[in-house]
Amino acid sequence: MEIFQTIWTALTTENELLTNILFLPINFLETVVNMLIFTTILNIDTDRKSKLKYILLGTLILYLNGILVKNPYRSCANVFLFIALTKFFFKVSIIKATFATFTPTFVTVLSESIITKIFSSVIDFNSLTLVNVPIYRLTIAFGIEILVFLIYLLIKYSK
Repeated sequence: MEIFQTIWTALTTENELLTNILFLPINFLETVVNMLIFTTILNIDTDRKSKLKYILLGTLILYLNGILVKNPYRSCANVFLFIALTKFFFKVSIIKATFATFTPTFVTVLSESIITKIFSSVIDFNSLTLVNVPIYRLTIAFGIEILVFLIYLLIKYSK
């Protein structure tokens, strides 16, 4: 029973290291959903192998940048790296690769605003606490990715 208490304490107190470790599956999910959005909107046809390589390398880039690079440099590095990844793996023009990077970013930022506003109104905490407490950050991140995925489904079926 003590192990559950220890796990719960780790998840509900501010712990940046644990949050970074737990974010690997979120990075994977984010890469997959973003790829689905831009390949659908921009009508990019590709094979399964290219998609898998993009997802694995994109997840690794997000994870390593999240640990090694501080903001705002992390965001800039991610943008340039994902433009390069998209151009390389999907064989598109630089303009299309740029659109492919910024389109899911726009959808994610919109979703993040909605989910964060809902979550902070339900649980009265400041944004710094929401970012540093693992259980809150994971809940918000999963909520954002679910909303982005629902937007992807809306786009896919409205085409």
